[in-house]
Amino acid sequence: MTVSSQETNRLICGDCLEVMRRLDDLSVRLTLTSPPYEDCRSYGMDFNLTGQAWVDWMIPRVAEMCRVTAGLVFVNMAGKVRNYSYQPVVEWLVADLTRHHGLVCGPAPYCFYRSGIPGSGGKHYHRRDWEPVYAFARTDCLPPSWSDNKATGHPPRWAPGGEMSYRL
Repeated sequence: MTVSSQETNRLICGDCLEVMRRLDDLSVRLTLTSPPYEDCRSYGMDFNLTGQAWVDWMIPRVAEMCRVTAGLVFVNMAGKVRNYSYQPVVEWLVADLTRHHGLVCGPAPYCFYRSGIPGSGGKHYHRRDWEPVYAFARTDCLPPSWSDNKATGHPPRWAPGGEMSYRL
């Protein structure tokens, strides 16, 4: 599936894996998604994968996103708390994608700030007002062509390793 260079927006409905497999390599500039979080955020689908089964389901989807994206792939996802214990399945996914599939994760997880729902995790769960957003990319797509790490409009006050202005 070829996207016209004149086209700026397009909505394609369908199974993400099937649709992405029809897209050309590097034909998308940026990807942003919020997939089902194991079996707790299923978006009305009959979705109940947990643990390694969820990781195995996510790997081909993130890998395809990175194949078609000529920049960063942002994935908003968080592990769930089950029986008072955080389930680190997101970290398993990040480890598998970076160790076994040649993808880069970074520079570091971003933060999606939102108002947490008090008590949403049960009486022993602390409210959390943020969710991590991970950025993935192929090594040959970094840095993104549209990226400007000096977009603040002025050079940094201190050179790397220099004096820390916030700690004096």
